[in-house]
Amino acid sequence: MKIGTPINHKWLPLFLVLPFMSLAFLGGCGSDGDPPVINSTETGSETDNETDNETGNETGNETGSETGSGPTEGDLNIVNIGDSGTAKLKWLNDTLTGDVTIADGVPVSSVGLYSGIAAAGNGQLGLTLNGSAPTYSIPTGLSAVQQAFIADNISSGNLYLQIERADVGVAYGTVLIEGVVPGFIQLSSASNVPPSDPAPETSGRAYFNLNKLTGDFAAAVEIDIAPVDNETITNVHIHTGSATENGPPIVTLVNDAGDGVLWTRVGILSTADLASVTSGSAYFNVHKTDGSDFIRGQITQ
Repeated sequence: MKIGTPINHKWLPLFLVLPFMSLAFLGGCGSDGDPPVINSTETGSETDNETDNETGNETGNETGSETGSGPTEGDLNIVNIGDSGTAKLKWLNDTLTGDVTIADGVPVSSVGLYSGIAAAGNGQLGLTLNGSAPTYSIPTGLSAVQQAFIADNISSGNLYLQIERADVGVAYGTVLIEGVVPGFIQLSSASNVPPSDPAPETSGRAYFNLNKLTGDFAAAVEIDIAPVDNETITNVHIHTGSATENGPPIVTLVNDAGDGVLWTRVGILSTADLASVTSGSAYFNVHKTDGSDFIRGQITQ
């Protein structure tokens, strides 16, 4: 991704919830809202890049209805996904099973499971589902490598389902097992302590999927443009601290592409750090070469 390149808004949104997991089918760069609630009916809408510092599912431009009877073993919640289809998956005894059913008339090239945060566009294909329209299924008899791929990513919400559409790009959805809550944080210079003066003419977004039961997390930060003084971005951290104070870093994100735009990290928070994050006493912070703050946003999930 080049500096100044927006997220591909051709990506189509979906949203679904299951008994031991939920799949929040997302699109664009996100919108805030409440986390998925099993045994309820929800609709969602996306307002690209206009989200306050709140957490929640980015549910996209396309609304869908959700129903179900709760996380009882073997009882799958079914979600209607606009005109794209439905999905039913189950995570039980460290095994992922289920199907994706494509709606009539929707052209599909393939369906796969990817590691990464879907909205950040940093996924790596780990597993292709079997079948053809209208039904694609998780293969049985997975190899040890495929099983490890799922197990290593599902606890942190670093796993998503992607439908390659033959007409308008892709539809995608994060696999969220019990305990995992997705978050979206808008980053800006106004949130720096003290606020930047003059304020950099830029902004950014943080995607943060957190397992509140285990401390597993997946994080991604996208920065819109480089600093106006032509300094480079050298570090992106998660810090502990309230919105009015500066605290120590607890997580360091990495920029694999070396372009300073997309920074990611998957890991496990300590018990103390998990408590700080869930109590609202943690924030994302982007730093320039001289160590000063560039943009920042509080985690509120």
